[in-house]
Parts: sequence; structure tokens; C-alpha cells
Amino acid sequence: MKTTTYICDIKNCTKEATKIDEKMQVIFKTNQTDGGNCVPYLTFVTLDICDRCYEKLLGGTYISAYGAQGHNTYYIKKER
Repeated sequence: MKTTTYICDIKNCTKEATKIDEKMQVIFKTNQTDGGNCVPYLTFVTLDICDRCYEKLLGGTYISAYGAQGHNTYYIKKER
């Protein structure tokens, strides 16, 4: 039997994801066509996330992202 391990999708986090295929709200700072800068916008994406990053979100941070055509980078940014 083959087991699959999922790693957290947040940049620089290498922990094992415990929340798989979670629909999360993300702030994108690039358009999804060519990756060019744009006015930031909210969208929902499906992510794999670890408990530590999830706790950060519950503590007042948010997920920001950049990229294009499915090749995106997600990172947690502290709310100001």
C-alpha cells in the first residue's frame, strides 16, 4: 500500500501538511495570465497546510500570493 505525504504549500515551510485540499482565501498581487503586477485582489485557492501555518492564520495573519497560470508562491504575511 502506497502512502502519500503532503508538504505545506506555504513558502519556506517544510512541515507535513495536516489540512489537505483546504479552500483558503488568498490575496494575489499579480494577475494570473502573465504574472504582471496588478491591483491586489481576493480569491479562493485549494492548499495543503500544516498546523503551525494554520495557527498563524487564526492568530491574525493572512496568505499572500504571486505567480501565474498555476505556478504560484504562497506566503504568510503579518497583518499591520
